[in-house]
Amino acid sequence: IPRFVLQGGDRTGTGRGGESLWGSPFEDEIRGSLKHKGKGILSMANSGPNSNTSQFFITYASAPHLDGKHTVFGQVVGAVKTLEQIEKVPTDDDDRPKEDVRIDSVKVLVNPFTEAVKAKQKERREEEEKQTKLGMEKKRDQMYAEAAAKEGADVVGKYVNRVSGGEVDDVQIGGIPQPKKPKLQQKSSSNFGDFSGW
Repeated sequence: IPRFVLQGGDRTGTGRGGESLWGSPFEDEIRGSLKHKGKGILSMANSGPNSNTSQFFITYASAPHLDGKHTVFGQVVGAVKTLEQIEKVPTDDDDRPKEDVRIDSVKVLVNPFTEAVKAKQKERREEEEKQTKLGMEKKRDQMYAEAAAKEGADVVGKYVNRVSGGEVDDVQIGGIPQPKKPKLQQKSSSNFGDFSGW
């Protein structure tokens, strides 16, 4: 239909035929950001909500009244001149081209499914790396804890001489014995003004 769309995907050539890959109609996949704006928008043809089969159309011009009703799934790039030539092919009263128009091949430049799979694989790899790193950190912490448990309390302060009560006795610094601190005697509370014992 000139100044509107080129419709295809019906092997019967009647405009009513064609079935989906699954054999039955499939649901619409309407995305708010994908619009029928400009020439070359690729969209699913349907006969109402969730009735997509094998038929599709390519716009010759913007068609905003189709937004929200048809699933946009691509755009023609690099072959706009070819699209313009197809639009000029004369049609009959039913808007069918008077000569055969065939699309023999297409080239998908960016496949959103491939891109989505790559993004998911990258996300999975990053999560695995994160889990591996966390696992290694946990294993390292566990090794340190086990080593400390084996050596016990002797690790900390093992060079300090101990007496049976666990008190520090005759601490030596640099090989020189340190003098013992004198014990302070408590003074009676009657010497209120004497703070030397503090």
